[in-house]
Amino acid sequence: MTVPRPPIELYDSDIDRIQQVWDTLRDRHQKSFRNFDAVEREIVGRFADAGFVAHVNWFRYEIDGVPQDGAAMPEVTIVGRCDPRHEFDHDRQVHEVTSNILDIPGQEGVIETDLGGTYRGSREHRHDHAH
Repeated sequence: MTVPRPPIELYDSDIDRIQQVWDTLRDRHQKSFRNFDAVEREIVGRFADAGFVAHVNWFRYEIDGVPQDGAAMPEVTIVGRCDPRHEFDHDRQVHEVTSNILDIPGQEGVIETDLGGTYRGSREHRHDHAH
């Protein structure tokens, strides 16, 4: 029996790196692929190069109950970081969100909380929090 892992906390900059890896993989394998093991090794390797541990689950397709040759879609889940000493820095995340490093329209300097509140980062708080 596998014990479920808690979700990994990601910085906005992590999301950007993950998207870049995914875009590269999609561009390389957009049409089709036959060697699922090689593609899975590439997926895991590219995410490891970006600092993440990835799990790949394959979904195979059938039409009228007939498995389709080479028809599968990988589901990639980021389950951890390669650096076991990593500790999530909430101040860094506040900085990244309020700086809107993902360029989300209308989200400059705003963090909405589950409690209905809003944090608006001031210019004084928008300095580099890299530790």
